[in-house]
Amino acid sequence: MGWSCGEVSVEGIYPLKYWWVNQKQTYRHEVPGGYMWSPKRNRNGAYNRSYEAMRTVKPGDFIFSFAGGLLKAWGIATSYCDEFPKPDTFGTIGENWEDIGWRLDVRYKEENCPVRPKDHIEAIRSFLPTMYSPLQANGNGNQNFYLVELPKELAVALAHLMGRSILDIINGSTIAENILDDRAVDNLLLWEDKIEESLVKDNSLPE
Repeated sequence: MGWSCGEVSVEGIYPLKYWWVNQKQTYRHEVPGGYMWSPKRNRNGAYNRSYEAMRTVKPGDFIFSFAGGLLKAWGIATSYCDEFPKPDTFGTIGENWEDIGWRLDVRYKEENCPVRPKDHIEAIRSFLPTMYSPLQANGNGNQNFYLVELPKELAVALAHLMGRSILDIINGSTIAENILDDRAVDNLLLWEDKIEESLVKDNSLPE
């Protein structure tokens, strides 16, 4: 069995891990743009577990997208994480974030009827991990984390809320090995533009 996300047919391998990403500030950029981006460290330079988690996501991993109290989209990671400049489209979002962070590509599908986990907290509370939970006990999102891995039991419980097609994927529908597109080339061009811009602005370099 396969599933289809947009124009891409997906078949081949099973989801490897399940993730929850908090996109409160960046949803309108990351989901249409087909990526996830995070700083490498906290604003004070301290280690951040949820940013470091970006480095362990693999192509084929399943991602629940949470923003504004709703599970508004889901997706499949289509690349490994790599260093990448903070997107210019963020504008004033995260002004204190580092300029170079972690980025990976995601094939998203937005939900027509987003689910509010808080409305179902009694049904899913027992599946919440004791540490690094995406939700508080009252059902509110835990905004201390950008990205957290979910136990499969919680992923299944959330999929039950979101619909049969998602539940089928979580429970074993196959997904594609070959869903990479030309975005990798676009990303390289963006990197080159960023490097060129920094060189032009570097007054210490001779003409």
